[in-house]
Amino acid sequence: MKVTWAPERTDRAHPAGGDEVDAFVLGSPAGHVHQTRAWSDVARAAGHVATSFAVVREGDRIAGTALVLRPRIASVPLPWARIERGPVVAQVGELAPVTRAIARSLRRRGVARLRVMPYWAGDDAERAEQALRSLGMRDVQTADGPHASTLRLTLGGRSDAELFAGKSKEQVRWRAGQAAKAGAIARRGTTEDWSRLQAMHEALMGSQGRGHRPDAWWTALARFASDDARRSISAACRSKGTPTPSATRSPRSSTTSTSSGCGSCGSTRAGVSFPA
Repeated sequence: MKVTWAPERTDRAHPAGGDEVDAFVLGSPAGHVHQTRAWSDVARAAGHVATSFAVVREGDRIAGTALVLRPRIASVPLPWARIERGPVVAQVGELAPVTRAIARSLRRRGVARLRVMPYWAGDDAERAEQALRSLGMRDVQTADGPHASTLRLTLGGRSDAELFAGKSKEQVRWRAGQAAKAGAIARRGTTEDWSRLQAMHEALMGSQGRGHRPDAWWTALARFASDDARRSISAACRSKGTPTPSATRSPRSSTTSTSSGCGSCGSTRAGVSFPA
């Protein structure tokens, strides 16, 4: 497998073809908005991180992609990197060889440790974990980590009853019922909702003794989610007069996932770390 890299500004022309790359990410069962080229602007807005975009090819076919985040001090990159919600592959069986190819390429770029967080669910998540363990990777996920659980919904024009059917969605149905009784409603988010979401998130992080995102990150996220060309959606909920906003990205596919939220927050399956 051959790995090619785009520069830090991943919205520039890529040798693999930008539209082709984004189509691959959004068409994958494990695709996520955090792995699209445009998300690099949001990632860099948090500060002290450089982004680069890897495309792994097998012949003429794209086998996988990854938006790689690498911390840096001033202009000096540090010897570790992470891939949030990735690497992205079309089939879980290709996760191991794609990850191996990216890790080897990063090693040549001075990266000594790599953390990946592939975005699979159900039985595929178990297979993904096994594939990564076969590379010598180890699970570093903790119960209080930011990627402890996930809720992915394949919409496809299905009714609410169909979306939340089955024993595995029992708690979701119960929570939805409680929200309905409390008078919760959802609507398209506005500019004012972003400041509310930021305040709620900062309060949540403060209660856990953790730091919060800088203002520049929230500005970049709001700009990203307000871009109708990306079919991004920001949604706000209100219950008994109390705003509980959340920000959601809906990609160009039948699957929707949350990119940032406060209240009932869910993320990816697990994080793993290994010497690259």
